[in-house]
Amino acid sequence: MVNKKLLFCVFQVLSSIYMFSNPVLDGTWIDSLSYIWHLKSPEKNENLLYEDYSWGKAKNEPNTTMDIDIANNMISDATLWGFSIRNIEYKGKSKIILNVSRYVEAINNYWDLELIIHFIDDDTFWIENEWLENNWDSFAGPNILRHRISGPAKIPLQNAILSDSRVRIRTKPNLQSDTWGFLNKGDRVEIKDKSDEPFEINGEKWYWYKVDAEGYPDGWVYGKYLDIEN
Repeated sequence: MVNKKLLFCVFQVLSSIYMFSNPVLDGTWIDSLSYIWHLKSPEKNENLLYEDYSWGKAKNEPNTTMDIDIANNMISDATLWGFSIRNIEYKGKSKIILNVSRYVEAINNYWDLELIIHFIDDDTFWIENEWLENNWDSFAGPNILRHRISGPAKIPLQNAILSDSRVRIRTKPNLQSDTWGFLNKGDRVEIKDKSDEPFEINGEKWYWYKVDAEGYPDGWVYGKYLDIEN
């Protein structure tokens, strides 16, 4: 007779090895100094520039953001403008190796770099590359974090309207997280993700929703304050 307990243990081990998703690199990423500036200035940022990529709508800021579009083999910012992704290798849940290349007319040749991307969480990473760390100390290294401010939707997109004013748009789906800013009644947003479970506040249970709101990085809004359109 098959030992059911043994089969279950084997399934758990295999699940831990194989049943995970690769980290998602697509999106617009911002450096830590600009990230902190946003948190200290909770008003709409009129300087955000919107641009379409294969994964969705990027939110760019001049000289502070990095856009990555894996489908189009593209990575660009003030430092790496024009680099193409030649190869991408996923190394588990929290590491990606990118081989990027750029033609440099001055030397009539290609400049090739290997970038090792280390994820701190789903929306934070740092870049490992010895040459960049030695020559562009503001670009690479474990102390130079980048934070995702816009990225691909994880659920089918839905539109919603704010049903109240001074509603916080947060960096994470919890009350302890920082606030990007405030949304007001009638503001329209696009839903891109949803918390796994409802969250109870003052005896009421609602899901958190990750939204794309104009003038702010993508952030989380408590479902009580959203009228979701069908």
